[in-house]
Parts: sequence; structure tokens; C-alpha cells
Amino acid sequence: MKRDPRSIGLEGVNYVEKICILHDDALIKIQQENDRGYDSILEIKDNDNGTYFSVAAQIKTGQSYFKNQGIYVASDEKHFKYWHEHNLLSFLFVYDNQNEECYWIDLSEYVEENIDNKYYIIKAEKTNKFDTKNYQSFIEYVVKKINVANSNLYTSKILTYLTEIGDDEKVKDSLFYALINIRNNILTWLAIIYKFKATKNDRLIKILSTLLAFISHNPDINWNHNNIFANEVRKSAEEILYLTFSYKEICKLLSTYDIEQYTRGDHGQIVFHILELVKDVDVNLVKVIENESDSKLIINAWFIYPLFRKDDSVQSKLFLLEKLLAKQVVTMNEYNDYKRALEEHGLFTY
Repeated sequence: MKRDPRSIGLEGVNYVEKICILHDDALIKIQQENDRGYDSILEIKDNDNGTYFSVAAQIKTGQSYFKNQGIYVASDEKHFKYWHEHNLLSFLFVYDNQNEECYWIDLSEYVEENIDNKYYIIKAEKTNKFDTKNYQSFIEYVVKKINVANSNLYTSKILTYLTEIGDDEKVKDSLFYALINIRNNILTWLAIIYKFKATKNDRLIKILSTLLAFISHNPDINWNHNNIFANEVRKSAEEILYLTFSYKEICKLLSTYDIEQYTRGDHGQIVFHILELVKDVDVNLVKVIENESDSKLIINAWFIYPLFRKDDSVQSKLFLLEKLLAKQVVTMNEYNDYKRALEEHGLFTY
């Protein structure tokens, strides 16, 4: 006697439900008349933090779904489109009711990778077993995928917030979230660089300059496990900084510190290491000295300029600055202040 396909299908649904219940999770069945592409919703709990997640499930039962030692499920364009556009993470469960074995496939990932495949066939190896023994590994996979998806969504919102929000004072929390959580995304550094170039808020300029200094990878600059980021991302950020920073950005950087903040570990050192990554910095520093009217910019440019010369002797630095002094861009008192600081601190001599 030929069995009703619906009763065969229920075997797979019941098996998946049984495994979920044994682990205090739940399977919410969808009535067949409301089934647009899923049989059930799995409600699972991440025991590490007590968070509940819901994922969609399509469950197939029978040996006809197993071919050549693997899984083989024929579908159609309508279902592929539905799964691709659905906002829930989706899984396909295939149950061998004769051998009582069940396997799962990340349906969301599979469809994403094969959406242009006009055959609409799901093929996979029998690698992800769904049973009591392997249930925890399934949960760990689900939690990781959902956390990544949520992080990507939040990243998108954060980066939009950084680049579009008008109130600079509200950006600070987003900046530090970005540094700690999404620093290995080059879009984070694009957003930080863009914000630095766009803002006129002095306080935010200083905060942004501190973050930009992490690109220099100098170990003196407040390094810890929360701000070390991937070398390839840092190299890309360096290149963007080199191509986009010029005279205007140099002036902004010079405005962020006072002359007494020019010792090792102070903000003057932060600015120095950013300027090391900027194109034609020595030429632009001379322009600042000769063309700007703001004495703070002039003295800071004057102070930092010799560091970008090849000759590192103190006497050579003073000689260069005496030439600039002769042009009367700074006063003798400012020159004496510089000379005293130079002799006391040696401009990062270490």
C-alpha cells in the first residue's frame, strides 16, 4: 500500500521536533496551507547569554532526497527567490526515514551562492548531521551566523551614522564602537577619514585624530587588544590617508595640540605619526609656516617640520628653524620656547 506523502513528510518534522525538545528548544509547525517555503520555525536558545533566536526550516523526508552518497533536493525558481529574500536565517533538513538519519544545510548561504543557477537544485555532502550528539555544534553555528548578520546590519547603521549625522557631538559613541567592534572593516576607516575631513568641530577633530593614529601601528599609541586590527586593512587605510589628506587636513591635525603636548605619548606624537603617512607633508608644513595667520598652527608646524628632514641632529634642526625665524613668521620668544623644548625633550628621542 502506497503511503500518503504527507504522513511521510511528518516523520521528518517529528524527528527534528524531537531533537529540539530534548534540548529545551522548540519547533513551531506551519500549517500546510500557509507554507510558502518553510515547514517550521525553530526557536532556539543560546545558553551562553540566554538569548533566543528564531530560524526558518524546510524539512524533507525520504531516501529519494539522497543520491550518490550525498543530498539532492530539486526545487524551483519561486522557492529559491523566496528563500533568498527572506529575512530569517534558513535551514534545510533532510531526513532519511529508513536509516533514521538527518542532515542540515545552511539554506540561506546555499541560495545566496547559487541564486543564478537556473537548475534550482540543492546538492550537498552529508557532513552536518542533526542528532542529539551534534545538536550543540548546530546551535553554535546558528548563533555565530546570526551574530555576524546582526553585526553586519549594525555596522551598516554605524557607518551611515558616522558619515551622515549632522550633530558631531553624537558621533563619539559610534566612533569608539566602530574602533572596538568593526575595526577590521575598511569601511570603518573610510568613514573615520571622511568624518575627519568633513567636520569643523574641534573636539571631534581631536578624537578622530586619536583614532587615525591607530593606522600608523605605532606601539606607543594606546595599543590594546581592542584596537589592533588586520594588517591588510591597515595598509589599505594607509593608502587612503596618503591619497586624501593634504594641506587642509594637516592644518586640522596641527590644531589639536599645544606645544607642551609634544613629548612621547602626548597628542603631538599622535599627530606626528599620522603626518608620517601624509603625502608631501614637509612641503605643506613650510606652507603653513609661511602662509597661516594662526600662531598655534605656525608654532606647531615649525616645531614638527624638522622631524621630516633626514638630518636628525639638534643643531641642524635649530639651523633650519633659524632660517624660518629670519622670515619673521614667529617671534624670538616662540623660538626660545621651541629651543628649550627641543633641548629638554629631544623631539621623541628614544
